[in-house]
Amino acid sequence: MRCLAEALPRARGERVHDPWDFEAAEKEAGIGSYCLICGIFGGTRLASKVRVYDAYPDREAPMFVKTRVGINRNFRGLQPGILYTEEQMAPLVRW
Repeated sequence: MRCLAEALPRARGERVHDPWDFEAAEKEAGIGSYCLICGIFGGTRLASKVRVYDAYPDREAPMFVKTRVGINRNFRGLQPGILYTEEQMAPLVRW
């Protein structure tokens, strides 16, 4: 979905930065204003606002569980006592 959303402003000739462009993310965080794509889908400095609950892969796809830790955004470090898991799909699955 992010790829499609990035293609729309690019088609109008607007510059869209890569989600892993740390320099652009730092610049946006420094001024406190994120680009539209990062504002919706998140980035290295901002959490995503998108959750998809009703999409299904076109065939059986491998899934895995990833354990993560909670981050304290004020102190930019680990938040004690917050450990969670996410069920994820392998990359490049057609939906």
